[in-house]
Amino acid sequence: MDDLRFGTRDKRGNWAPNDPLSVGPLLDRPWSLTRVLKWLPGYFLPWNTLFLSIATVFWFWLTPSRDTLATLSVGWVAMLLLRNAALVLLLFGAFELRLYIRRRQGTHFKYNGRFPADQPSDVFLFRSQNIDNALRTFLSGLPIWTAYEVILLWAWANGYGPWTTLAQARFGWSGLP
Repeated sequence: MDDLRFGTRDKRGNWAPNDPLSVGPLLDRPWSLTRVLKWLPGYFLPWNTLFLSIATVFWFWLTPSRDTLATLSVGWVAMLLLRNAALVLLLFGAFELRLYIRRRQGTHFKYNGRFPADQPSDVFLFRSQNIDNALRTFLSGLPIWTAYEVILLWAWANGYGPWTTLAQARFGWSGLP
């Protein structure tokens, strides 16, 4: 796919799209069912379907039961941390490998046409932007994300928020303690 069909590059090689960012037709006025139905497949496929699938697998098979979540313990908290780390490693690692290490897409649709420097730089920890990015992700972002998830799951398991199962799901607030 040629990115120049959808945008231009300036003299520095930075890409800019031809059209401004727009929201989907759900918020268009006058509203049109035809426009929404034409837009939906592109909205769901492929990325939102992938993310929904990952969330479903995580919730049904990789999250402890409500009874387990009701009591804080190192075991299930560590399991969530490892589960989240595996997701980050697989998902973001695949993007990093394809787009920045192997450079399979080249500079197509890359806003800044330059890649991170291959030469070591004193600007980054361990003189590498890739190592710096990985350490920041795994040592700060991932623990914060997991702590937030632990607090929410513990609170829901102890009745501090609505908890609905598919068996209880119906319109309204079923599942409240």
